Amino acid sequence: MEKKINFYKENAENVEFLKSFNKDHERNFYEMVKRRKMVIFNELKNVMPNCTINLKVGQICTYTNDFGVYFTGHKILGFCKPEDNCGKCVYLDLDCYWSPQRIDSISI
Repeated sequence: MEKKINFYKENAENVEFLKSFNKDHERNFYEMVKRRKMVIFNELKNVMPNCTINLKVGQICTYTNDFGVYFTGHKILGFCKPEDNCGKCVYLDLDCYWSPQRIDSISI
């Protein structure tokens, strides 16, 4: 069975410090979208009509990385067409806000 680690729980004393960066990431993301004239969608169903869940911009989610470490309290910033990014289509307020994440790494 895969063990998952909650990064924020393990680093509780740094939670507020870490989360304060999310606002900067969100601002930087929208500046990047405007500067690059990117096409960003507000709902997952706009890029994946057959998806069984419908995520929306502004929802708070948990992101789990490839090592099973999960990060709670992240905001969905937008969606792009998955074929452009190897199946990745969800933008989050992570420190790599410019890189979309896979849907299977997101939970509500």
